[in-house]
Amino acid sequence: MDLGRREFGTAAGASLSALLAGCSALGDEQSDGDETDTETDDTDDAGDTEESGGGEDPETETDVEDEQKVYEDESMPGEVVLSDEADRHLEAVRETFSWMNESPGDTCHVHVMLANDSGADLTVDMTARIYDEDGTELSSTTSAGVAGPEPDEDDAVYSIELNNCEATAEYELEVTVADVAGEFDEEDLDEADEETAEETDEADEADVDDSDDGETDPDDGEPDEEEQAESDDDSDGQNETDDTDDADDEEDADDADDGESVLRVTVQDEDGDPIDHATVEVDGAGLFNWGETRDVDDQGRAEFDLEDGAHTLTAEADGYSPVEETVEVDGDTEHAMTLEADGSDESDEDETNTLTVFVRDGDDDPIDHATVAVDESGFGGASESQNVDDRGRAEFDLEDGEYELTAAADGYPTLEETVALDTDLEYTATLRAGD
Repeated sequence: MDLGRREFGTAAGASLSALLAGCSALGDEQSDGDETDTETDDTDDAGDTEESGGGEDPETETDVEDEQKVYEDESMPGEVVLSDEADRHLEAVRETFSWMNESPGDTCHVHVMLANDSGADLTVDMTARIYDEDGTELSSTTSAGVAGPEPDEDDAVYSIELNNCEATAEYELEVTVADVAGEFDEEDLDEADEETAEETDEADEADVDDSDDGETDPDDGEPDEEEQAESDDDSDGQNETDDTDDADDEEDADDADDGESVLRVTVQDEDGDPIDHATVEVDGAGLFNWGETRDVDDQGRAEFDLEDGAHTLTAEADGYSPVEETVEVDGDTEHAMTLEADGSDESDEDETNTLTVFVRDGDDDPIDHATVAVDESGFGGASESQNVDDRGRAEFDLEDGEYELTAAADGYPTLEETVALDTDLEYTATLRAGD
């Protein structure tokens, strides 16, 4: 999936507003008072420069270099959901999704521009959620008691930060009204709702009237010569129209052939069992067509959006020899790749242990959006981090030794424990909200 991205600094909030509003960084519709303030700021900046002797502040240069970057991802699907009450007062002008630093990353933002259409003073609650390809919620963030857009003012931009974003495939932003105040005409809102309903009804009635216009001539007799000639002319015109429609259909079919298709890859072993820790790389995909690599799911599957044509696939997994194959994509395609065991010394496998971690809440229910990390004690020890599956489970293959285990999930306190391994071990990490 190609990412349409724009880079802008998080330190300059106005640049995000400009991006969403489609205007300059200062805004084309600011008041004269804002322009005066800008001129005053420019004068002050000039004075400061003269007092400093025209030199550059090295700390300012360092701050600019260290400024974090945000990358807008215009290809990320998502929507803004307004509650019934919010829909009466607000309009979602535009929404977008962005990554903190290079994508994909652990931190991301959902942004929305809202307009106040009712003239009321509003307080709103906003909840942003992100989901993976399977529709599983990765994380959510709620901002409660937020001041809504001011009546008769410029549209307001809101940004909500989320974590555990790397596997994000879709986002949602829910906006509800917590409080309505100020002077506004409730009857105007009701009338607007009624007018919208009436316009919908009139449109439906117009469609029915159009369908009734084709009345049949009550004369059942044979048509005269003039009517027959007109009928022949109409038939010729209809044939030309049909030919044009056929040509349009062919063009639409050609356009569809030029679109993207879904390639579903399954990685399995020699017995046909899925390999759930494999990775698949596809050339000609991802950002700038440099190639894209995905981890398979617990069924050994990975999915890519690709242009039709020949693509080279490379599948790899620990304990197996890598395989490279070429597949022809022409519409949605499924392809299986079989990996053979690489013949590693079995004695080496006997020296590793399987640590299975189950992350659960205080009611012993699995937490499916948790992250588990293990760090080997001592200087230079190995470390590894995994997101749990839908059963709240993460699995590690580790050598004998002592490890620091960390389990974390949004909405729960982080748990840190030390575990000693000299055999396979199952460990339950219980996170209790409010601890």
